[in-house]
Amino acid sequence: EAEHVPAKVLEFYLTKEKMMESSLYQSIYSDGVAEGRAEGRADGLIRLLVVRLGQVPSEVRQAILTRAKESPELISGWSDEVMLAPDAETVLGLVRKITGI
Repeated sequence: EAEHVPAKVLEFYLTKEKMMESSLYQSIYSDGVAEGRAEGRADGLIRLLVVRLGQVPSEVRQAILTRAKESPELISGWSDEVMLAPDAETVLGLVRKITGI
């Protein structure tokens, strides 16, 4: 029972509400929210590419996911380009730009 004492003391002083007020918690939470949004944008772009091209190679998917972490705004721009592309060849040009090929 003695080994549970430190945990009980922490639970008493560090309530969920108090932890949520801390700058460390808020920073970690904000990072998680930003990462989730970036992944959502990447998933959206991948879905658009699947609709336009039928399939998306894994290296393209990975490149998109990597770039989303670095620059979520870039992913939004690419999504717009895919939606507005007049034909599959234009979309393939964007895929080449994404992968650097």
